[in-house]
Amino acid sequence: MKFDYFLHKKYLTLENVNQISKTADKYENPYLTDYPDGKAVKTAKVKIINYRYLKDSLIDLVDVVRHTNNKHFGYNLYNTDDCRALHLNEYLPEDAVGYDWHTDGDKNHAQDIKLTVLVNLSKKYTGGEFKLFSCPKINFFDTGDVLIFKSFVPHKVEKITSGKRKTLTLWMDGPCFK
Repeated sequence: MKFDYFLHKKYLTLENVNQISKTADKYENPYLTDYPDGKAVKTAKVKIINYRYLKDSLIDLVDVVRHTNNKHFGYNLYNTDDCRALHLNEYLPEDAVGYDWHTDGDKNHAQDIKLTVLVNLSKKYTGGEFKLFSCPKINFFDTGDVLIFKSFVPHKVEKITSGKRKTLTLWMDGPCFK
């Protein structure tokens, strides 16, 4: 059976989450820019970090993503390069929206983004529900949850009503779809 998403509940411990957040804050690259889908409104604050700085904290997670891909998605994926940009998205109640319906992709003609990986680094928040088009409600609210989904399936983040929603995004790419 093929899946549009797979959820690993509470995969990371609170200690893992704290270490990832601390490292991301320390190594944010202010020279890299987020390029959200031009047709969608995104109100999150975005920090961009190269994978090399989070590699030690994420190496087991990337292995689980590859295993999940082999078992449930079946894509040919490239290795994650040290220079790969990861996004730390922070959504707050004062944000007007969240992130409207969009798909993940880039303009690289030599490869396609196959999977999006979201890591929930949030402690507690309300609102901010993650929605994946044509899928039932996804319980992606717990600290340490890891959500893996097909990048080309439309998805969105609802407005936050209280607290802070903080997620780390990693994209897995591979040869162009044919």
